[in-house]
Amino acid sequence: VADGTDGGARFVIGNCLLVPEHDRTPEPVGEAALTERTDVGEPGEPGRSRFDPEAETWTIEGAGEDLWGVENDFHFVHATLSANVRVTARLEDAADRGEFSKTGVMVRDDLSEDSAHGYVGVTRNALEVLWCAEASERTRSQQLVDVEGSFEWFRLDRVGDRLTASVSADGEHWHSIDQRRVALDGTVHAGLVVCSAVHRETCTATFADVSVDRLASE
Repeated sequence: VADGTDGGARFVIGNCLLVPEHDRTPEPVGEAALTERTDVGEPGEPGRSRFDPEAETWTIEGAGEDLWGVENDFHFVHATLSANVRVTARLEDAADRGEFSKTGVMVRDDLSEDSAHGYVGVTRNALEVLWCAEASERTRSQQLVDVEGSFEWFRLDRVGDRLTASVSADGEHWHSIDQRRVALDGTVHAGLVVCSAVHRETCTATFADVSVDRLASE
């Protein structure tokens, strides 16, 4: 609540789920490989990841105090590229997951703990989007009830400084649930995130149908 411009009061509502540019997503023009693995922040327990070429799945273990507010601790399997990008994954399984554990996809400006970033994935009982629009800002969260785990597919599209978070039940029909402007340089890091939200304890997630696609310029 703030002062109105002509007296009275003005109500300001922020951190809203909005997709103002719904139809402005370029087409994929090539793939990138997930070749890098790192712990971001101070998760307290080293993360681990492995790719199963037969099943074409990634299994990732990650610890971390949280991925929210001033805490940004997690294990990150990612590609680094200077392009518009789309990262897509289906969460096949998640074990030992705490109430606030995070498993999903992310695009971030750099690998420092306070980097600008966007994320879409799940906690135990909800879909979740996370945003840090400028480096060193607090990470902000929005959660949506996911009825009986109906959305297992997650996608994040980066076009310039615009990130669009989408979910799907089948990998074909997508629902864009939020869109933000995030301070991203030319080079970004896009990939898979696991954070246990329990310091020094890991949780495990398996992702299938993972892809990182370069997108055409607008």
